[in-house]
Amino acid sequence: GTYDNETHATIRNNTFSGNSGYSLSFCDGTIESNTISANSGGGLSRCNGVIRNNIISDNLNQGLAHCDGPIHNNIISRNTGAGLSSCDGVIENNVIARNARGPNPSSGLYNCDGTIVNNIIYLNSGNYGGGLRDCHGTIENNTIVYNWAYREGGGLYHCSSVRNCIIWGNTAPSGPQLFMCGADYSSIQEWQGAGVGNISAPPYFVDRLAENYHLHTWSAC
Repeated sequence: GTYDNETHATIRNNTFSGNSGYSLSFCDGTIESNTISANSGGGLSRCNGVIRNNIISDNLNQGLAHCDGPIHNNIISRNTGAGLSSCDGVIENNVIARNARGPNPSSGLYNCDGTIVNNIIYLNSGNYGGGLRDCHGTIENNTIVYNWAYREGGGLYHCSSVRNCIIWGNTAPSGPQLFMCGADYSSIQEWQGAGVGNISAPPYFVDRLAENYHLHTWSAC
């Protein structure tokens, strides 16, 4: 793909596909409105500029790894391994879906310690933490639903500072919604753990089957 450790050029409106390594590495300019798919080494690695409005999908490794700039308004889906791994900037307003267990640590988000806000995180899987694993920044205003883990923490595993999230319909043999996590002011299915202001009433999505996770007006959320 593209390896650029010297300039900060904008990369816009391209298709990167079929590369044997990461499609983009060490590119620190703005990366926007690209399709980054079906690369055998992964989508983006160590790109620290703004990453926005891209489709990052079907890569045979992480979708994004070690990208520490703002990541927003992307569709990050169907990557084998984590959708995002070790990305420590603000992760906002993304759809993170159907990223599946692979040879590397997998989840929707793995080891991302920046602010994770206003994302829809669904139908991801991993051994631990199908939705999020080992994320220790602020996790706020996210919809985290229908993820699964083969061992522990279908929704979230070993995460900190969870607030005002919908955590529902996740599955795992142990801790289907949360494992080694606390949460406040969230809607958590069948939750009986600690925390302030949590509820366990159904969120009532507009149309789950059509993947419309907006809320009906009568939802308690």
